[in-house]
Amino acid sequence: MSDSDDDWLFQPKKGGGRLLFGSSPAKVEALSDVYGVAEQTASDRISDVLLEDTLLEGDLTDEERAEILALYDDLGPSRSSSTEARCSGGLVLRYEADELIEILIQPKVAPIRLGLGRTVAATSALEVAQAAQVMGGQAGYFENTTAWFPQIGLIMEGFLMTRNGAPVPIDDGQEFGSWSLLIVASMSIP
Repeated sequence: MSDSDDDWLFQPKKGGGRLLFGSSPAKVEALSDVYGVAEQTASDRISDVLLEDTLLEGDLTDEERAEILALYDDLGPSRSSSTEARCSGGLVLRYEADELIEILIQPKVAPIRLGLGRTVAATSALEVAQAAQVMGGQAGYFENTTAWFPQIGLIMEGFLMTRNGAPVPIDDGQEFGSWSLLIVASMSIP
């Protein structure tokens, strides 16, 4: 893989580098020299046959099974939703109706930048959270190990918690944690 700084630059509510929301899987695959090839692709939806067979194994009435199937059909992933892994799982892309809608990045694997002048992996978690707040022009929302920045379409997972209303690393002695960034086009406030 070859890459330039612009290939991994976070773009609020647009994507990251040349991975832009709305791109087709074919368009993303054409960028495999930068973002790696799709190593695994799977539908996000459980097949109807598997779901029905699984529900038959339970102690459910026909009415309960039908209700669960209707709920899954209504609230579950659409039939067009799929996810692919690249860079040995360090970059995970989700598509809906063949359009890129989410980018999950493990900063230790993929060199994403938030305009900090260096990659996110070489920056402390708190500096990344602070940069996201500055980019969005307001404080993020912190809960347990998740930080949401809806104004820029960014979710940080796996390294923050709140103490007295202030975000801190889970392990105070560990400056760089094992965490991920989820870039989305839009989100609602949790």
